Amino acid sequence: MYNWMKKWRWLMTLAVTIIVYSVIVGASSTTYTGEVATVSDVNANTIIVKNLSGRVTTVSIPTVMSKLIQVNNEYYMEYEKRRWQKRPKLVSIEP
Repeated sequence: MYNWMKKWRWLMTLAVTIIVYSVIVGASSTTYTGEVATVSDVNANTIIVKNLSGRVTTVSIPTVMSKLIQVNNEYYMEYEKRRWQKRPKLVSIEP
């Protein structure tokens, strides 16, 4: 009986450690960006934007938004980038 409780305690400690580690890594690896940028290209799921300093970024967007965003217009946009994502994801956009 004692051996079973020792294994159970060890497994619970390991599970809690993994959960805490995952939460800390997930929260700390997200970066938010807000900037004024001009839209260079609009595709079904992405837009290519160029900010005022000339940096070009490809941002993921919802499919329904692709027809609302116009090329060569300037927008204020906010997007987030997580460690495991290939490209930033649009959070908000305003003309």
